[in-house]
Amino acid sequence: MARLANESGIWVEQSPFEVGGGTNYDLEGYGPLGKRPQTEGYGGSHGSEHGESSFDVNGNKSITLHYSGADQPVGKDLYIYDSRGNELEELRYRFDGESWAISQRIVSTYAEGEDLRIAKLTYNGDGELQLRCLYQYDGNRDLIDEYLYSGPQTLKEHLIYKYQLDAVGNWIKRTMYREMMNDEQHIPGLTTHQGEWVPDTVTYREIGYYKGWRDLIDSLLATRNRQN
Repeated sequence: MARLANESGIWVEQSPFEVGGGTNYDLEGYGPLGKRPQTEGYGGSHGSEHGESSFDVNGNKSITLHYSGADQPVGKDLYIYDSRGNELEELRYRFDGESWAISQRIVSTYAEGEDLRIAKLTYNGDGELQLRCLYQYDGNRDLIDEYLYSGPQTLKEHLIYKYQLDAVGNWIKRTMYREMMNDEQHIPGLTTHQGEWVPDTVTYREIGYYKGWRDLIDSLLATRNRQN
Protein backbone atom coordinates (compact mmCIF):
# COMPACT_ATOMS: atom_id res chain seq x y z
CA MET A 1 0.00 0.00 0.00
CA ALA A 2 1.44 3.38 -1.02
CA ARG A 3 0.46 6.74 0.39
CA LEU A 4 1.50 10.23 -0.71
CA ALA A 5 1.26 13.37 1.42
CA ASN A 6 1.81 17.02 0.57
CA GLU A 7 4.16 19.40 2.41
CA SER A 8 1.48 20.17 5.00
CA GLY A 9 1.17 16.48 5.91
CA ILE A 10 -2.21 15.97 4.24
CA TRP A 11 -2.83 12.68 2.44
CA VAL A 12 -3.42 13.37 -1.23
CA GLU A 13 -3.32 9.91 -2.76
CA GLN A 14 -3.43 6.27 -1.73
CA SER A 15 -3.26 3.26 -3.97
CA PRO A 16 -5.82 0.42 -3.67
CA PHE A 17 -4.97 -2.43 -1.32
CA GLU A 18 -6.34 -5.93 -0.92
CA VAL A 19 -8.19 -7.10 2.19
CA GLY A 20 -10.14 -10.33 2.41
CA GLY A 21 -10.21 -10.84 -1.34
CA GLY A 22 -11.77 -7.43 -2.03
CA THR A 23 -10.23 -4.11 -2.96
CA ASN A 24 -10.18 -1.31 -0.38
CA TYR A 25 -9.69 2.22 -1.63
CA ASP A 26 -9.65 5.72 -0.21
CA LEU A 27 -12.12 8.35 -1.36
CA GLU A 28 -11.72 12.11 -1.35
CA GLY A 29 -11.14 13.83 1.98
CA TYR A 30 -8.01 13.01 4.00
CA GLY A 31 -7.07 13.80 7.55
CA PRO A 32 -3.72 15.10 8.87
CA LEU A 33 -0.61 12.99 8.40
CA GLY A 34 -0.67 10.01 10.74
CA LYS A 35 -4.46 9.87 11.03
CA ARG A 36 -6.98 7.81 9.13
CA PRO A 37 -8.53 9.23 5.97
CA GLN A 38 -11.88 10.94 6.50
CA THR A 39 -13.53 8.49 4.08
CA GLU A 40 -12.53 4.94 3.22
CA GLY A 41 -14.20 2.37 0.99
CA TYR A 42 -14.20 -1.37 0.45
CA GLY A 43 -15.41 -3.55 -2.37
CA GLY A 44 -15.43 -7.19 -3.42
CA SER A 45 -15.77 -8.68 -6.85
CA HIS A 46 -18.00 -7.00 -9.43
CA GLY A 47 -21.64 -7.05 -8.38
CA SER A 48 -20.97 -7.95 -4.74
CA GLU A 49 -21.62 -5.99 -1.56
CA HIS A 50 -19.50 -2.87 -1.11
CA GLY A 51 -19.43 0.16 1.12
CA GLU A 52 -17.60 3.08 2.64
CA SER A 53 -16.68 4.38 6.09
CA SER A 54 -16.45 7.95 7.35
CA PHE A 55 -14.18 9.15 10.15
CA ASP A 56 -14.44 12.07 12.57
CA VAL A 57 -11.80 14.75 13.12
CA ASN A 58 -10.06 12.54 15.71
CA GLY A 59 -9.61 9.71 13.21
CA ASN A 60 -12.32 7.53 14.77
CA LYS A 61 -14.68 5.69 12.45
CA SER A 62 -18.13 7.26 12.75
CA ILE A 63 -20.30 5.36 10.25
CA THR A 64 -19.99 2.56 7.71
CA LEU A 65 -22.56 2.25 4.93
CA HIS A 66 -23.06 -1.06 3.09
CA TYR A 67 -24.56 -1.44 -0.38
CA SER A 68 -25.67 -4.38 -2.49
CA GLY A 69 -24.16 -5.17 -5.86
CA ALA A 70 -27.04 -3.14 -7.32
CA ASP A 71 -25.97 -0.11 -5.21
CA GLN A 72 -28.98 -0.37 -2.89
CA PRO A 73 -28.48 0.26 0.86
CA VAL A 74 -28.36 -2.98 2.87
CA GLY A 75 -26.69 -2.03 6.13
CA LYS A 76 -25.03 0.63 8.24
CA ASP A 77 -22.81 0.59 11.32
CA LEU A 78 -22.68 3.44 13.84
CA TYR A 79 -19.91 3.92 16.43
CA ILE A 80 -19.91 5.63 19.85
CA TYR A 81 -16.71 6.65 21.70
CA ASP A 82 -15.75 7.97 25.11
CA SER A 83 -13.73 11.15 25.69
CA ARG A 84 -10.48 9.17 25.35
CA GLY A 85 -11.41 7.86 21.91
CA ASN A 86 -12.20 4.32 23.07
CA GLU A 87 -15.04 2.66 21.19
CA LEU A 88 -17.93 2.05 23.59
CA GLU A 89 -20.61 0.78 21.22
CA GLU A 90 -21.01 -0.41 17.66
CA LEU A 91 -24.58 -0.50 16.38
CA ARG A 92 -25.21 -2.59 13.26
CA TYR A 93 -28.38 -2.07 11.23
CA ARG A 94 -29.83 -3.91 8.23
CA PHE A 95 -32.24 -2.41 5.70
CA ASP A 96 -35.20 -4.57 4.65
CA GLY A 97 -36.22 -2.36 1.77
CA GLU A 98 -38.55 -0.22 3.83
CA SER A 99 -36.97 0.53 7.20
CA TRP A 100 -33.78 0.09 9.27
CA ALA A 101 -33.67 -2.52 12.03
CA ILE A 102 -30.84 -3.15 14.46
CA SER A 103 -29.21 -6.53 13.92
CA GLN A 104 -26.33 -6.38 16.41
CA ARG A 105 -25.14 -4.22 19.29
CA ILE A 106 -21.54 -4.55 20.47
CA VAL A 107 -20.64 -3.01 23.84
CA SER A 108 -17.06 -2.63 25.09
CA THR A 109 -15.82 -2.02 28.64
CA TYR A 110 -12.38 -0.64 29.57
CA ALA A 111 -10.25 -0.77 32.69
CA GLU A 112 -10.89 2.27 34.89
CA GLY A 113 -8.76 5.18 33.74
CA GLU A 114 -7.14 3.03 31.06
CA ASP A 115 -7.45 2.47 27.32
CA LEU A 116 -7.35 -1.32 27.72
CA ARG A 117 -10.53 -3.10 26.70
CA ILE A 118 -11.38 -5.79 29.24
CA ALA A 119 -14.74 -7.01 27.87
CA LYS A 120 -16.77 -6.96 24.67
CA LEU A 121 -20.40 -8.11 24.61
CA THR A 122 -22.33 -8.81 21.40
CA TYR A 123 -26.14 -8.76 21.43
CA ASN A 124 -28.51 -9.70 18.61
CA GLY A 125 -31.34 -7.50 17.38
CA ASP A 126 -33.64 -8.80 20.14
CA GLY A 127 -31.18 -7.84 22.87
CA GLU A 128 -30.06 -11.40 23.62
CA LEU A 129 -26.39 -11.93 24.47
CA GLN A 130 -24.67 -13.87 21.67
CA LEU A 131 -20.96 -13.55 22.42
CA ARG A 132 -18.88 -12.43 25.38
CA CYS A 133 -15.14 -11.72 25.07
CA LEU A 134 -12.91 -11.11 28.10
CA TYR A 135 -9.34 -9.79 27.88
CA GLN A 136 -6.38 -9.92 30.27
CA TYR A 137 -3.07 -8.04 30.03
CA ASP A 138 0.40 -8.25 31.52
CA GLY A 139 2.32 -5.48 33.29
CA ASN A 140 3.54 -4.23 29.92
CA ARG A 141 -0.09 -3.67 28.82
CA ASP A 142 0.18 -6.45 26.26
CA LEU A 143 -2.77 -8.81 25.75
CA ILE A 144 -2.00 -12.26 27.19
CA ASP A 145 -5.40 -14.01 27.39
CA GLU A 146 -8.60 -13.73 25.40
CA TYR A 147 -11.70 -15.75 26.35
CA LEU A 148 -14.63 -16.15 23.95
CA TYR A 149 -17.96 -17.28 25.39
CA SER A 150 -21.08 -18.27 23.48
CA GLY A 151 -23.85 -16.60 25.42
CA PRO A 152 -23.14 -15.66 29.03
CA GLN A 153 -21.38 -18.80 30.30
CA THR A 154 -20.29 -21.31 27.62
CA LEU A 155 -16.54 -20.98 26.94
CA LYS A 156 -15.77 -21.68 23.27
CA GLU A 157 -12.22 -20.42 22.76
CA HIS A 158 -9.21 -19.38 24.81
CA LEU A 159 -6.44 -17.49 23.00
CA ILE A 160 -3.04 -17.29 24.70
CA TYR A 161 -0.39 -14.76 23.66
CA LYS A 162 3.37 -15.00 24.31
CA TYR A 163 5.83 -12.20 23.54
CA GLN A 164 9.47 -11.63 22.70
CA LEU A 165 10.56 -8.09 23.63
CA ASP A 166 13.32 -5.82 22.37
CA ALA A 167 15.75 -3.99 24.67
CA VAL A 168 13.21 -1.21 25.26
CA GLY A 169 10.38 -3.53 26.25
CA ASN A 170 8.32 -3.34 23.05
CA TRP A 171 7.29 -6.69 21.62
CA ILE A 172 8.87 -7.74 18.33
CA LYS A 173 7.42 -11.27 18.18
CA ARG A 174 3.97 -12.42 19.30
CA THR A 175 2.95 -16.05 19.32
CA MET A 176 -0.72 -16.95 19.68
CA TYR A 177 -1.99 -20.35 20.85
CA ARG A 178 -5.61 -21.43 20.59
CA GLU A 179 -7.66 -23.68 22.86
CA MET A 180 -11.03 -24.83 21.53
CA MET A 181 -13.88 -26.04 23.72
CA ASN A 182 -16.61 -28.42 22.52
CA ASP A 183 -19.52 -29.53 24.69
CA GLU A 184 -17.60 -28.45 27.80
CA GLN A 185 -14.68 -30.73 26.88
CA HIS A 186 -11.19 -29.30 26.42
CA ILE A 187 -9.78 -29.83 22.93
CA PRO A 188 -6.28 -28.53 22.15
CA GLY A 189 -6.19 -26.04 19.31
CA LEU A 190 -4.42 -27.41 16.25
CA THR A 191 -1.95 -30.11 17.33
CA THR A 192 0.79 -30.70 19.86
CA HIS A 193 4.31 -31.91 19.23
CA GLN A 194 6.18 -33.78 21.98
CA GLY A 195 3.87 -32.27 24.55
CA GLU A 196 4.37 -28.70 23.32
CA TRP A 197 1.60 -26.57 21.87
CA VAL A 198 1.86 -25.70 18.20
CA PRO A 199 1.37 -21.95 17.59
CA ASP A 200 -1.76 -20.84 15.78
CA THR A 201 -0.19 -17.65 14.45
CA VAL A 202 3.14 -15.83 14.87
CA THR A 203 3.39 -12.07 14.31
CA TYR A 204 6.64 -10.13 13.92
CA ARG A 205 7.17 -6.38 14.32
CA GLU A 206 10.15 -4.32 13.23
CA ILE A 207 10.41 -1.10 15.24
CA GLY A 208 12.67 1.82 14.34
CA TYR A 209 13.58 4.57 16.82
CA TYR A 210 14.43 8.20 16.02
CA LYS A 211 17.91 9.38 17.02
CA GLY A 212 16.67 11.29 20.04
CA TRP A 213 14.85 8.22 21.29
CA ARG A 214 17.84 6.04 20.45
CA ASP A 215 20.15 8.20 22.58
CA LEU A 216 17.67 8.11 25.48
CA ILE A 217 17.30 4.34 25.19
CA ASP A 218 21.08 3.83 25.14
CA SER A 219 21.40 6.00 28.25
CA LEU A 220 18.69 4.05 30.09
CA LEU A 221 20.24 0.73 29.12
CA ALA A 222 23.68 1.89 30.25
CA THR A 223 22.24 2.95 33.62
CA ARG A 224 20.48 -0.41 33.97
CA ASN A 225 23.67 -2.31 33.20
CA ARG A 226 25.62 -0.31 35.81
CA GLN A 227 22.96 -1.07 38.42
CA ASN A 228 23.16 -4.79 37.62
